[in-house]
Amino acid sequence: MHGGVISTLLDAAMAHCLFARGVTAVTAEMTVRFLREVPVACDVSVGARLISERHGVFQLAASLSLAGQRLAVAKGKFCRTVR
Repeated sequence: MHGGVISTLLDAAMAHCLFARGVTAVTAEMTVRFLREVPVACDVSVGARLISERHGVFQLAASLSLAGQRLAVAKGKFCRTVR
């Protein structure tokens, strides 16, 4: 799978982790580590978790896995949007 698609999946997982908490935020910074090749014709798992929050800045982590093996990981910083 193309690295841009992998990055998009990880970014979306972190954003939806915040949306599930009622937080509207945008990506300010993201680092992705590609650990292994991601096959295209397989069902992968993508998950994210909130690490910390301070003054409207949220730190999150996400991973993309296949059969329990992590294939890519990301860390992201998100900023709460002003309504």
